[in-house]
Amino acid sequence: MPRIKPIIKQDPRATAVLEEVGGTMAAMHITQNELARRTGISPATLSCRLKNIGDMRLSELWAIQDVRKKSGI
Repeated sequence: MPRIKPIIKQDPRATAVLEEVGGTMAAMHITQNELARRTGISPATLSCRLKNIGDMRLSELWAIQDVRKKSGI
């Protein structure tokens, strides 16, 4: 079957948040489960939020940003 371009592009703001979270995990050399533990977000919730970033709450994003700041990155 031929490849086609996706009709619907993801919102650039959603992509930026995903890159921020992914960048945090990469810079800190931690897994998604470790990030969940450090932020106090359950691993299942964090996994669901990353699959559908639009459902992420600001408090969850702020918790991830706080972990990054505490680590000095």
